[in-house]
Amino acid sequence: GLLVSRDARHVAFLVNMVPDTQRSLEQTPAFVQRVVDVFAAEGLDPDALHLGGQTATLGEVQTQMQRNVGVFLPAVAIFLIGTIYALFRRLWPAFVALAVGMIAIICPILLASIRTPKPWDPHGRRSLDAMLGAMRRVATRAPWPVIGVFAVFVVLSIYGTTRIEVETDLSKRMSAGSRFRRDTAYIDRHFAGTNALEVFVTPTTHGLDRNLSGRLARYHDALADLPDVGRVLSLVSVARSVGDAALLEPIPAAELMPALARLAAPELRPLVNGTDQLRFVVFITETGMARSYQIGLDADALAGTVFEGTAHVEVSGLAYLAGEWLDVNIRSQRTAVIVSFLAIAVVMVILFRSFGVGLWSMLPNLVPLLALGGIVGLAMDRTDSDLAMVALIAMGIAVDDTIHFLTRYRHETRRGGSRKEAIERTFGYAGRAIAMTSIIFAVGFAPFAFSGYLTIRLLGLLLPAVMVIAMLADLLLLPALLTVGAIRFSAPRPPEAR
Repeated sequence: GLLVSRDARHVAFLVNMVPDTQRSLEQTPAFVQRVVDVFAAEGLDPDALHLGGQTATLGEVQTQMQRNVGVFLPAVAIFLIGTIYALFRRLWPAFVALAVGMIAIICPILLASIRTPKPWDPHGRRSLDAMLGAMRRVATRAPWPVIGVFAVFVVLSIYGTTRIEVETDLSKRMSAGSRFRRDTAYIDRHFAGTNALEVFVTPTTHGLDRNLSGRLARYHDALADLPDVGRVLSLVSVARSVGDAALLEPIPAAELMPALARLAAPELRPLVNGTDQLRFVVFITETGMARSYQIGLDADALAGTVFEGTAHVEVSGLAYLAGEWLDVNIRSQRTAVIVSFLAIAVVMVILFRSFGVGLWSMLPNLVPLLALGGIVGLAMDRTDSDLAMVALIAMGIAVDDTIHFLTRYRHETRRGGSRKEAIERTFGYAGRAIAMTSIIFAVGFAPFAFSGYLTIRLLGLLLPAVMVIAMLADLLLLPALLTVGAIRFSAPRPPEAR
């Protein structure tokens, strides 16, 4: 199951890369292609080759990212321009939006050269204004039911968020029918698998431990009994396969290690480093980074129990290191979201010069974040770590809409009139802009949903949904909070009092 398939009809080649700190991740696809070219030069059909392992996975990730960005970015740009044109019924806003995204520095020049737009198209205004009018009436006439519905929604979202299990499996980021997924399934079916940990054991007793051979054998068996471990390859398994009884007898470490070194054939010398270190290769049936890291931690804990301080054990391998990186990355992303939210809250307090207004204004921005967590936690067994990217994008856009709405509302309250009239005028200006930008973003990002690469597909599936929820929070929950007085601005002082 390692070099020859279980049915003896397939052969595997293990290619070990020389460590090079100067080799960048972007060079991985070229390296994989050079390996394929070597076999093609020997007359083998490249289509008959099946690539697997962490290096091939990283190479495929790079290839898929470049390919999907090249295909879907133009599609998204076309959808964005088309949506803007459908809303405004003229092309100049679309070109302005494109210029903003490409070269922000020339926007003032472009805006200064654009003629005054024509009056709002009544055909486009009718449906949009009808929607905004309905939302305004619901929020102002029944504010407490609106707040209650959002409260229930937040509770459900919090429950779903607690069920989130983050796991990054690079191989499953590719579509199920991709060549890479088929190759991985082929290797898993005929060989030991493509995901492995490496455990290095170095005796520290300098020949004093007479039972090192027994400890090595017990550790080998303990590793093989771990959940999600397919098989373990070491000189222990080699000795057993050739019927050598050395590992069944108490031999001092100083004698055992040279004996194991002599036992290893030249092709298996990577399993023993001279006379002082053994290497265990642990093949894992689970390809997720987090699970691989946990198995590595379990292997390290087993070593303390088996060797009892007589050997130093170090767990390594790309799968284990990637899992450790994922653990650090998840904690960093969680911290980034919390810090960003708190920083925005502080800015809101400073912007509106009110502690209460600043904190209450963050509630509509919290709703789409919790909604994202709830959708993922309830609808998916596991979620990819790249989900944090969607959360940060959604929070940034939602905050912008909240500031836009509250700033306009504060301006309208200073113009005089009742709270209800100020909300109505705010809907006529900021409400329309919020609805337009939300629709544009939701439709514009939708083509990403058809991507074969998971990270980009998440943008197309989740970001439009979160954008719509953020719009509902700003156009329903925020006016309801204004209506009940949870958010209020102090009236401006009359000129004679200044």
